[in-house]
Amino acid sequence: MPAEHASVQAPNGIKVDASVVSEIQSQDQFDANLPLAGIIAIEARIVNQTDEPITPNKLRLELASSGGTRYTLLKPSAALKRLMKFYGETYYFIERYRRTRIAFDAVALPLDNAIAPGDEAHGFVFFKAPNRSDLSGLVLTMKHGGTPVALKLN
Repeated sequence: MPAEHASVQAPNGIKVDASVVSEIQSQDQFDANLPLAGIIAIEARIVNQTDEPITPNKLRLELASSGGTRYTLLKPSAALKRLMKFYGETYYFIERYRRTRIAFDAVALPLDNAIAPGDEAHGFVFFKAPNRSDLSGLVLTMKHGGTPVALKLN
């Protein structure tokens, strides 16, 4: 996690660390400018400090700006498709696309895999945003039973 990450300990025993991936970081990580393509990537780590396994997709992660704009959660394949469309990649070799998709899936937060008690999951979560989105004032919210927990990212 980058040094400028935010962290929150939910009352239900789940800890979340997260940070917004900047244009420069996305260039380094993905060889593409995700924010320019309308994709906001959040690097996240979820630590399960409960006695039960948890599944990240049941945490209902939501991203919004301080102005109230809500961003749609994207599966890694949808983020990749949006990125390729932005860069005009309409013709590509199937094998190259397959390898790129596998690489995108590999760095994504595994939303469907249960996190055992005492374990953690780490990866990127992607959100759809208007092209050239302002990355300031973003709040990641986790709604997992009880009161929602908000994490101010910047």
